[in-house]
Amino acid sequence: MSDVKIVEQAGTGLFRTVFQFEVLSQERLGDCTLERLEYLTREGSCSGAFGETEEQEVSRETMRGLLERQGSDPSFLLCECEKPQWDQEEGVPQCRECYGR
Repeated sequence: MSDVKIVEQAGTGLFRTVFQFEVLSQERLGDCTLERLEYLTREGSCSGAFGETEEQEVSRETMRGLLERQGSDPSFLLCECEKPQWDQEEGVPQCRECYGR
């Protein structure tokens, strides 16, 4: 993964949230999916608890880099309008001006 410099900027409406989740087990877990962690800590042989949560409002450039680092198309959350007007359609915020372009 490439390194993205996190630039905080108030008023963008773009948020980066990092959850810390501690798992206690009798074996190494290695890489796990969220679904696997949920199963292991709810029904399996592990104990799990949320720790601290970090939330930052970030600049558009930071969000673009973070989305690319995750393999997502930046247009997924970023529109090109100067003042986007967001609608909530099927639980997903979409800019009225940019959606469908």
